[in-house]
Amino acid sequence: MIDIGLCSYKIGGIPAEQYFINGAGGGFDATVAHITSRLKTFLGGNKWVYSVSLLISVFFYRAKRMRIAFNGETIQQTIFTFSIGNGCYSGGGIKQNPDAVPYDGLFDAMIVAKPRFLQILKGIALVFKGKLAELPCVASFRSTEIAIVCDEKIRMELDGIDIQGDGEYLIQLVPSALQMVIP
Repeated sequence: MIDIGLCSYKIGGIPAEQYFINGAGGGFDATVAHITSRLKTFLGGNKWVYSVSLLISVFFYRAKRMRIAFNGETIQQTIFTFSIGNGCYSGGGIKQNPDAVPYDGLFDAMIVAKPRFLQILKGIALVFKGKLAELPCVASFRSTEIAIVCDEKIRMELDGIDIQGDGEYLIQLVPSALQMVIP
């Protein structure tokens, strides 16, 4: 049995929700997923499309002021990206949350506060090794519920699926919700 996530949000004031199995992300993370999806319609599903999307996003995405609440704590600052992991891998092998386990009853999450440009470049190299937490602008935590609030619309990705809500998201863990058979 594995846990899954439930994301509740609004689009144009209308409530919506979507489940995910592996992970959710916002900010830079969701922008890369969005650009990858758009480029695949023109360039096909080539592996290098993700790398191109990553580079495009580095130069065009701008961090946003957000409030992220979890475990009775609140972080309110300019956030570059955040990732909520039920599993440890995302984006075809990236380990944003290297200690995430899909059956432990907790999300592993990381938040990157507004980094300097050189930290972004170093972070891209570290994330593939599962060592992003080595950067001083990265904070990690575990929780079963995470609320994200931004004064403007922000893009989210749920298992790579692009959504753009009104700026408020509630991510909740649904424990032992899905039975997986591993051959």
